[in-house]
Amino acid sequence: MTLPDELEQRIRALAADPELRERVDRARRLLEEEGAPDGASRAELYVTVADYEMLGGRAAEAVELLRRAVAEPGAPTELRFHLVRALLQARHTDEAAAELAELWHVRPRDLAGHEMMGATLMAAGLDSEAIRWLTAGALAALRQEGADPVLTARLLRLRRLARIRQGFPEDDYDRIAAGAPDEA
Repeated sequence: MTLPDELEQRIRALAADPELRERVDRARRLLEEEGAPDGASRAELYVTVADYEMLGGRAAEAVELLRRAVAEPGAPTELRFHLVRALLQARHTDEAAAELAELWHVRPRDLAGHEMMGATLMAAGLDSEAIRWLTAGALAALRQEGADPVLTARLLRLRRLARIRQGFPEDDYDRIAAGAPDEA
């Protein structure tokens, strides 16, 4: 995937940020020392380093780190969303598909994970799979009392965009996303 020059420059600037680099170096040291600071798990440390590797365009390294994060005892299921994103970027599509199938059966409750997965799948050109994830996330958000309305709107808008790209006719959820009034 080719990024616009301005975005590429912003990513490089972020990756070169000394504070970020310091935090990543600290996470690496703690992982090497087999420790974790108070309030942070080893899985979180792996994710910190993996995100930095992804930022630098090193998806294969991120995949290995995220595999370790997911394997940590007590690691939240939602970390697997990050693993799928890295697998897709590293072009490990068969493994990503297998992980997605397993995740679908577990159905993590993390609505932001559904949004991330939908956006990742759309970026990979897998709109049909994105629609499935975004619909499940949007329905869960609409049923969940106290769900973040901004996140719910983003899920619905991404779902609508994926459906438009697939040539599907507008449905009630698409009208909600578009802000159109209900038809009688």
